[in-house]
Amino acid sequence: GAIVRASWLPANVAAAIGELKSCAVASRVIDIEMLGRAAVGSGLVRINGEAKAQARAIEQLRRSAAFGNIVLRRGSTELKSLVDVWDGSAERQPLFASLKRALDPQGILNPGRGPI
Repeated sequence: GAIVRASWLPANVAAAIGELKSCAVASRVIDIEMLGRAAVGSGLVRINGEAKAQARAIEQLRRSAAFGNIVLRRGSTELKSLVDVWDGSAERQPLFASLKRALDPQGILNPGRGPI
């Protein structure tokens, strides 16, 4: 299955778990498992099922207000062709570009990799 890194506000852990349950039903994946630290607001989510169902689940989690960032850590080549690994949403691109300029002004660190 696919593995995604998820983040949430610690106060939203109940909403995040509820979203995972509804996501499994809506996207028709076999199952979704979460392992993380509720108080920290970060964890890994395993999404089992066929690639198109996994992609639907990832996109639903990214649209959810219960989660912050969803990054695909491990998945099939087919899944990676269906979803953006880094969740490079258009509204986040200026932030990523600004961080890149501040931390790597010469543009030499991992050019062409990552969300920017």
